[in-house]
Amino acid sequence: MACHHMTLHQVFRLPIHAGMALLEARATRLALEAGHPAPSGGFTDRFIAAARSKRERELRASYTIIPNAKPANLEPGT
Repeated sequence: MACHHMTLHQVFRLPIHAGMALLEARATRLALEAGHPAPSGGFTDRFIAAARSKRERELRASYTIIPNAKPANLEPGT
């Protein structure tokens, strides 16, 4: 979504997920234009991590999680 025509006031009036995504895209674009690395750990990343954590808690409450067994045919030193 091209949002170069939107002011920050207009972005803040959007639903929270859309506004935060646009602000993160703007911050990334400005950082790259300035020659800096793109920022990480934004709203979207935190939202995905929270959703995965919630789902893992739900699964652990319902099921017994059994770790994968190590393969027996590994050569020494690998």
